[in-house]
Amino acid sequence: MSHGTSLDAGAGARHRARPEQCLLIDDTAVNCAAARRRGWTAVGHLDTARTITDLARVAR
Repeated sequence: MSHGTSLDAGAGARHRARPEQCLLIDDTAVNCAAARRRGWTAVGHLDTARTITDLARVAR
């Protein structure tokens, strides 16, 4: 997803995934917020170590 664009509404539907099954990892707060509004889990990427930690928390 490029910066400044809206979240692709069809991304989950194309794969027959419910919103709660979708995960976005992105370094842009706007994109993470858009994903959360759609019911997705979103992880804001700041650096690799923190993203790995955040993903481990999400996986629980």
